[in-house]
Amino acid sequence: MGARRNHYYYIDRYPLGLDATVAISGSSVTTMSWTNDTVYPVLIRGYKIRKGNKGYVRFELYSVPNGRTVTIGAPTVKNVRQASDTIQYTSSLPPGATRRIESPVDG
Repeated sequence: MGARRNHYYYIDRYPLGLDATVAISGSSVTTMSWTNDTVYPVLIRGYKIRKGNKGYVRFELYSVPNGRTVTIGAPTVKNVRQASDTIQYTSSLPPGATRRIESPVDG
């Protein structure tokens, strides 16, 4: 694996450690990379997947069998931080109105 950046927040629909952030926003670019260290080409097949109102992408990599195997073990989770709600008061909303920007999740 060349470069991989996990999501800033924990997303429960991704198995721990198997997520990667890929994004382009203005001049900010976050990518993921890997190096093919074999003599064989690699076919990368990408899919857009829709489930209800959520969208996903999935990539599958294929090549010539070379004797390698991959084993994915259970993740090690440490330094978990307790989530807390933060309330910020503002005059930009009508009196008594509230607006949630983000929902806290332990992580």
